[in-house]
Amino acid sequence: MMGFLNFLFPPDEKELFEKNKVSINMFEYMLLRLCLNVSVGVSLLLIFFSIPPFSETPIKSIYILFALLTIAIRLLIQLFKRAVSRCPQIFLYIFFVFLAGFSILVNFKRSNTREFVTAICFLTVYPVMLIDRSYRVSLFCLGVCLANIFVAVNFKVREVWAADIMDSASFFIVGSILGTGLRSITLRRFDVNRILDHERNTDALTGLSNRRMLFDTLNQVSEGKLPPVTGIFMMDIDKFKLFNDTYGHQAGDACLSALGSFLAKFGESNDFKFFRYGGEEFCGINGSLSASELEETANRLCAAVRELNIPFDSPEAPAKTVTISVGFTHFEAKVPFDYEKHIRDADNALYTAKKSGRNCAKGL
Repeated sequence: MMGFLNFLFPPDEKELFEKNKVSINMFEYMLLRLCLNVSVGVSLLLIFFSIPPFSETPIKSIYILFALLTIAIRLLIQLFKRAVSRCPQIFLYIFFVFLAGFSILVNFKRSNTREFVTAICFLTVYPVMLIDRSYRVSLFCLGVCLANIFVAVNFKVREVWAADIMDSASFFIVGSILGTGLRSITLRRFDVNRILDHERNTDALTGLSNRRMLFDTLNQVSEGKLPPVTGIFMMDIDKFKLFNDTYGHQAGDACLSALGSFLAKFGESNDFKFFRYGGEEFCGINGSLSASELEETANRLCAAVRELNIPFDSPEAPAKTVTISVGFTHFEAKVPFDYEKHIRDADNALYTAKKSGRNCAKGL
């Protein structure tokens, strides 16, 4: 019994949802658009086949109403694309409520002496398509099932509603079991892809995103898919080759790892995203600071790294600790924007900082 309950309500489901929110949102947004497009197409086909010579009866007004409503919803989704893409699940539930109501109405209007067909079949579709916590999907499908039964009992002849009750309950159970299994497979596929993406886009030594992820992020910013970037840092560990020669490569790796952890925390508290650019070089991007705030942040970053007190006892390291040089550039938000030029500008500023004695920040 416990095994069956664990299948219907997987204990790790909540964790999988929290880890894969981005993938689930993208999937549900695409599903919402697909459902609306299919609904518009189906409604237009129903209208087309309701006119002569395909049908001798006049066009059913309910088909026209359904077509107009689905087209209106589709246009609204397109109009408020950004808002909908943030929480597509809510709109997907609203659409399925609309679809359930329409299917019940159509079945009933055709005849109150015939069993539900479309409305009951949808009870296996909802749990398969919805990617949400199992208990919420089950509650939603149970509500639709009870709505089917309520309409059948109150508005259909006795000979029919008993069959409708049995069919609704059966399709609800089958849909719930099938939906849970497919939902679990989908969630685990999302999780595997997330882990693979993380490994592909993350530098193992520092824990920061890698150069590949940097350019992928900047490409998306340039295409307007991500919030704009207005500031870039290029950073370099001062005399890192000498540090490696003095203390060994294991100590060098430990230094890079410590600096990666620090940059991740510094980025969280200063609205920065840091990447390992290569070797001892790092890059940071920001979209919220002014030019003066960017300069102040760069100077604080230099001081904070110095205060990590990673020992570096060498005549060429006056601070006697590991330090960094920072080059930064500030620019206006544009879509698209030439991020390669801005990286070059920040890199040139970094070169200026090194010429100025290192352990400092310079802007361009």
